[in-house]
Amino acid sequence: MKVGVSLPMLAVWGPLASWQEILAMSRAAEHVGLDSVWVPDHLIMGGQTDEPPATHEAWTMMSALAAATDRISIGSLVICARFRPPAVVAKMAATFDRIAPGRLILGVSAGSYEPEFEVFGLHTDRPVGRFEEWIEILVRLLRGERLTFNGRYFSLRDAALAPPPENRIPILIGSTKPRMNGLTARWADAWSFPPWHGAPDDRTSDAVRTIDEALRAVGREPESLERTASMIVRDPEQAVGGEKLPARWDNAFIGSVDALAATLIEFAERGFEQIVVKLQPATTRSVERLGEAVRLARGRAASSAHSI
Repeated sequence: MKVGVSLPMLAVWGPLASWQEILAMSRAAEHVGLDSVWVPDHLIMGGQTDEPPATHEAWTMMSALAAATDRISIGSLVICARFRPPAVVAKMAATFDRIAPGRLILGVSAGSYEPEFEVFGLHTDRPVGRFEEWIEILVRLLRGERLTFNGRYFSLRDAALAPPPENRIPILIGSTKPRMNGLTARWADAWSFPPWHGAPDDRTSDAVRTIDEALRAVGREPESLERTASMIVRDPEQAVGGEKLPARWDNAFIGSVDALAATLIEFAERGFEQIVVKLQPATTRSVERLGEAVRLARGRAASSAHSI
């Protein structure tokens, strides 16, 4: 079981953290033995006021964290294909791997928050059709091909990455619908079930069955794709600064460290090898509390395996 932390880079989820706060959370995650930290990729996100909803830019933050931490994996959940050409993303990922060898998890998807595309003048038509070409180019370049590509939306002529990444960079795709699931099955090393949950439910089991069907349809065994769940955890013992929580926190897990450990185990039992946790409040204490739950869950899992 691998567990990571989603970093507070979007004001829509609560107070936007400073660089110093994000770095402190990331170093705390590394210190308590968590496996990864994750960043979202949005230019704006949510908000009902005249002011643009505040966000931090994903690649800039990931690169800074790569240089400022030592061990922990750094993942994107998820890079939006509409923001950057695929060959540019491949080049960025290859350079990232030189900064933090073997530590990048490249999560990608077609993007779904239409207001930011309209505000920043990005295309809004045929997102999945564009992503179909985008992901092929990205993966083939990262896997070492010298590529000429003539598609409807993208074209390359004798393109290659020099220098190439030193390590195989795992590609994670967030998907729920059949066409995107098919692209996940064809190109991805890992899959993320996008909705944020407080605990696993029938939707998570149904999603696993659906992605397994997509894998079999392209001749892959289900075990060949790593599964990632996303979880919301609220610490009832920490104040949230008197602010009313956004509605999206209504389904957050609220319980003891012991109960949190049991819920992490339940996600694992439903076929999720990796769990990304969004913490409320987003503090180093919340990270430490998650670390306590992870140690407890891993201890129980080890004892159970030993008893068998």
